[in-house]
This record gives sequence, structure tokens and C-alpha cells, in this order.
Amino acid sequence: MKKFCLFITVFITAAASVCAQNPQTDNVVNALAGDIHRKLVEERATKVVVSNQFTFRGESVPLFVSYWVNQLTGELANIPNKPYILLSGGLADADIGISGEIVETGDIIRVYTRLIRQDNRAIAASFHSDIEMNQGISALFAGGLTYVPPDDYEPDSWENPVAFEIGADENVATEFRTISHNDDEDFFLLQSNRDERVVLETTGGIDTYIEFYDADTKQLLAEDDDSGLNNNAKITYNVETGKRYIVKVRGYSGSATGYYAFRAYFRPPRETDSSWKNPIQYQLGANQNATEVYRILYEDDADFFILVPNNTGRLVMETSGEIDTYMEFYDADTKRLIAENDDGGQGNNAKIIYNFEAGKRYIAKVRGYNSEITGNYAFRAYIIPLREGASSWESPIQYQLGANRNAAAVTVNRVLVEDDEEFFLIVNNRNSSITMETTGDTDTIIEFYDADTKELLAEDDDSGQDNNAELTYIIDARKRYIVKVRSYGGSPGAFGFRAYIRR
Repeated sequence: MKKFCLFITVFITAAASVCAQNPQTDNVVNALAGDIHRKLVEERATKVVVSNQFTFRGESVPLFVSYWVNQLTGELANIPNKPYILLSGGLADADIGISGEIVETGDIIRVYTRLIRQDNRAIAASFHSDIEMNQGISALFAGGLTYVPPDDYEPDSWENPVAFEIGADENVATEFRTISHNDDEDFFLLQSNRDERVVLETTGGIDTYIEFYDADTKQLLAEDDDSGLNNNAKITYNVETGKRYIVKVRGYSGSATGYYAFRAYFRPPRETDSSWKNPIQYQLGANQNATEVYRILYEDDADFFILVPNNTGRLVMETSGEIDTYMEFYDADTKRLIAENDDGGQGNNAKIIYNFEAGKRYIAKVRGYNSEITGNYAFRAYIIPLREGASSWESPIQYQLGANRNAAAVTVNRVLVEDDEEFFLIVNNRNSSITMETTGDTDTIIEFYDADTKELLAEDDDSGQDNNAELTYIIDARKRYIVKVRSYGGSPGAFGFRAYIRR
């Protein structure tokens, strides 16, 4: 048998010595090459690559890997009259790639070898080979390569990502890659054929970081460091049919290098799952005695509730229970995030209060504070009718700016009931720097918005005297702005408000 024992020059002597001392390895590789050859013939393969992507513990490659790849390549090369050719280039030029993993289990080295169809990344066949540990094999495992080679897909980038098919479940094949140098980044292009939750994760021994983007807008949708096993990254996200996504994988630090594997697969829905497309229909209550819906959050889970009020008022949404929940509140039709909250309720529960419009559709999304949180919680939502004389987004208090602080009118005796808010409309006929402030004994918060887009421009809690809020902002001529005043923690109380032009 022809020996391919030279992979990197520095290991010539050691590799040659080990090759001569391991007849059991020769027999194992010979049998494996025969099995692979028969499958390649069955697959009608024409171009085959034995990739260097045989990983050990997902990271640094010991000399054994170089030895194994060379031995297997040599055995396949020696098979006569084969209908395929062996390539020395990258996987991009092949129709079948050969890669795998090496596992050390006690006195046995097990090598898992896979044949991967390059057109759809499906596993054509999988084999495993066992080798007994001896002095020669131990020597190969003792010597690791400090050099991490670029993988077969380089160079990839935003403009040239590696197409990756989302697997049907967690048994999907992994893509073996390397972070081979400082600031190396790998890019995967995914396109979903269904509305479902997808899991993106790495495995291996290096500390990875995943960033997940909309491929067309380059908007960052999610990112993660250590939600997977050990220092690996993991993201679960609800994807949409036909949309294109980019997954960027890098080392947590710019200097991290090594081997890792990536996979993406659909998490099969449970019977009780909800989603953007299939939210839980929730009937809004008329008061705090609203019906509670009891739910269970699993790892990487989220629940979606559809809320459609039939009259204008104030909407209260809250969770209860022992787990740390996080709530996001959206316009259901545009998917615009309106508000979000972590611990506004009791304990670690979430609570959002919002002045809603009759007939509009809203989505309340509830998840754990982080992806690892699991447990039971309850959700409820109810309407607080607007009190007589109360202001709102649609009917704010018209406020005339003062020429200076002393000339500014103080709107007094505005009374906040529990979880209440007041809205003031400000318009000026020229560009100005204005100051808005509250007075009184109530601990107040000011939020300052573009009245037309409802974009939050600025906010303040305690910059005024005592617990009062104070905010200065440069406004545009004839542009409409809304000042929202609420109390800290939703407590009832009275306050005064004034706003004036600064000189």
C-alpha cells in the first residue's frame, strides 16, 4: 500500500515512524476505503475530495488527523479503474466531500467518516472505524498542530456567503469550519421554506459568537455568545417563508482560532406552540379580574398573544409567576416594536401599559429573560377606561411654550391615578431649544416623542428638583411633538408641568 504520511514538513520523521508501527490502522483504513469506494460507485460520483475537516474535540488538529487523511487518500488513490477522480482542491469543485470526527473513548479511537453530497449537503453515507490505542497512536495524539488551516470554503464574505440548507430536525449534518486567523469570520446564507422556529448553533472547543441578519437589509436580528454547550453560541429565531438570512460566526475574541462545526435546523412545533402566524387569541378583560392564561416556557421559547381592543382606552399587559419573563409589544400588521419591558411587574415579571386604538391588532410576545429560562407563568391583559378629562395620544393637552421659564404657564393639579399617563402637544413656529419639567411631590418621568411617527426621542426621570423630571431638546419649526408624563412605578399622585424656550 502506498503511504501518504507527509502532511506538514515538520512531522515527516514522526509520521513515517508511526506509519511503520501501526498495521492495525492500515487494515482499518483499507476496509473503510473499500466501503467508501462502493458507496461512491453507487452514488455515481465523479469528483471526490478527502477534506481536512476531520476534527478532534472540535478544535486543534493532532498529528493523527493528518495521518488519517493521508492514509485514506492513499488507499482510495490505489483503487484501480475507479469511475471518479480524487481532487486536491476545495469542496466547491467536488460532488462528494469526505469529512468526519475523531473521538477518544478510553482505549479506543473511533473515527466517524461521512460522505456529504455537495449539491444539497445531505449525508450520502456514514461509517465508523475503531482503532485500539497503542504507543504509536498515543504519540500521534500527543503532537498537536499549532497551525489552523483555512477551511475549504474560504474566502467567504457578505457578498460571497456559503449556502446552507436548514435541516428538518437536530439530526442535520454539521458543517465543519475553521477560524484560522485573527478576526476571521464565516458567513452562511440560509433561506427558509416555511414559517417556523430555527435553531442555529455551533459545537466545538473554541469560544464562538453568532450574529444573525436579514440578508437583504443587513439588519441585525439576534446575536449570542454562550447559550450553547460550553462556550458555543446558540440562537433560536422565528423565520419566515422565502426570506433570506445571513449567519455570521466568529471567535468571541479577535485572536480566537480553532475548529468548530455549525448546523441549522427547524425545531418541530409543539401542539401548544404559538407564533406570529398562529398567535394565541386572547379576549381582553374589562378590569384586573381578566382571565389568566397559564403557559409553560421551554428553552429558547416564546409565546405570542393577539389582542384586538374594540374601544379606545389604556391597555395593561402583565405576567405573573416565579420565572423571569420579558415582554415585547408590537403592531401586529407592521411588526413594529412599540414597547418592551423586563421587570415592570411584581418580582421578575413583566408589565406594559399602552394607550391603544380601537380596532387595531396588537401582538404581545412573552419570553424568558434569557434563552435558558424555563417554567410556568400566567398572562393577562385588560382595559382601563380613560378617566374623564384624561389626555391621550389622540387627544393631548395643547400646550403653549413660554418665552422663558418665568413666563411659562404651569399646568397644575394634573392628577395621575394608578398606572396613569398625561399627554401634552407642543408645536413652535421656529427652531428652538426648549426645556420641559415637572413640579410637585410625585416622582415623575418625562418621555418626549415625535407626534407623527411616535418615535421616542428622549426621556428623563430625576434631572429636575427632588424626584421631578427635566429634559431639554432642540425642536424643529412647526413640527409636532408629544410629551408624555407618568409616575415612577405607576403610583398615583399630582404634578405640575411647564415647558419654555431657552435663551
